[in-house]
Amino acid sequence: MPDSSSLKYLRVVVDSKDGDKVNIRVPLGLLRTGIDLSTIMPLVAGEKLEASGIDLSHLSTVSGDELIEELRDLKVDVASTNGDKVRVFCE
Repeated sequence: MPDSSSLKYLRVVVDSKDGDKVNIRVPLGLLRTGIDLSTIMPLVAGEKLEASGIDLSHLSTVSGDELIEELRDLKVDVASTNGDKVRVFCE
């Protein structure tokens, strides 16, 4: 697992059965400034994450380098029975 100093991006990738595609790459430096992740995530991405049971809202209570450290081990892969695929990870 890479250490938190080598991580550069938080990635959210959604491929839905209906053809919706979301590919978000958020620079972790932006998150270090304290910006709320939900304010920069497209609505469709938030809806697909929520529909897949993924709630990132708790991350808004953690700030700066502490947030980056929390995200270091984050890896979510969801393949729903209806064909939607969601991936959340850091690289």
